[in-house]
Amino acid sequence: MSWLPPACWGSSCPVPTTRTGGVMLFIAALITGFCAAVVVSAWLFGDLAGRRRREREAIQERNRLLERERDQEAQLAADAERMRIAREMHDVVSHSMSVMIAQADGGRYVLQADPARAGQAFETIGETGREALTELRRMLGVLREEGEQKLRPAPGIESIPQLVADVQASGLPVELHIAHASLPPMNEGVELAIYRIAQEALTNTLKHGGEGARA
Repeated sequence: MSWLPPACWGSSCPVPTTRTGGVMLFIAALITGFCAAVVVSAWLFGDLAGRRRREREAIQERNRLLERERDQEAQLAADAERMRIAREMHDVVSHSMSVMIAQADGGRYVLQADPARAGQAFETIGETGREALTELRRMLGVLREEGEQKLRPAPGIESIPQLVADVQASGLPVELHIAHASLPPMNEGVELAIYRIAQEALTNTLKHGGEGARA
């Protein structure tokens, strides 16, 4: 009994037991684990929320980039279409003016000597001007037939004979040979390109070529 404090001599004194200490340690560990779980859960929730926010921002940025690319593609397509229309307008106006000038000069020269031929030249001038105006309206998309949303078909291979006839009427000898049997099926764009090539060749010959010029 010498190891007990004097206050406990002759009386009972509570002595900590191993069981009580184990319970306290368990409670402390439980509280610590709960606190750790709360901290880890909060961290995981914050990390998940941040990740989702970054994903939403990335998706929004991708959508903005896609929309910007679509706008740029639409603008490039519109610019290409304007350039195409500008080239066609140049071809139409250049060819028509060349024919009209040649007819006007020829009509002026033969007005006194051959009024009938002069009248034919002036008639060709009128027809060429009207055709040029129709072509310009077609390219600008404003030509309407009786209020319907119908546009005149673009000129193609079938229109080349009339093109040659107009140039022949201007006094330029032209020979035309078309082997229809050897031509494969072509879409409207290809036929229009062939027509424009023939038109440009005839226009340049009419404007700049001398006697016997070939194109």
